[in-house]
Amino acid sequence: MTRAVRIVQQQLPTWRGGNVLCPLNDAGVDFEAYTRFGITFDDEPDEDAVAYLEQVVGYAWPANMTGVPKIDEGRVSVHDTTVVFDADIRLRRHKTRTSEDATRALAANVLTYYAEGSPVRKDGNRLVNRPGNVALPSIVGFVLG
Repeated sequence: MTRAVRIVQQQLPTWRGGNVLCPLNDAGVDFEAYTRFGITFDDEPDEDAVAYLEQVVGYAWPANMTGVPKIDEGRVSVHDTTVVFDADIRLRRHKTRTSEDATRALAANVLTYYAEGSPVRKDGNRLVNRPGNVALPSIVGFVLG
């Protein structure tokens, strides 16, 4: 049984920059200035789920942004049910697309790839395979800060 999760603003600890994360669909989100991209789950993710999510975000990022976020070196952290990535929106892939459009496309890609793995390539392989033997918590939303 999964528990209902309401996504609200979240204050990150000082060691993580102290940013306030707002739900992606909040009216007050500044799509031109955020530096953190977070994924909120219905339950706290374990190490395997976080490792898989890092692969998914690393795969989805280049389709929508340039400058893949540094996933190693402590640029990813877990705060209860939210996994936070350093993510500079100024690096959106196409200047003709708004920051909001790029961010929403990134979130949609992450949601799809997390559920299914990356798309199957012409050779029949996936670059990111969804682990079959790991119970993954469900994504319930996205936050920015």
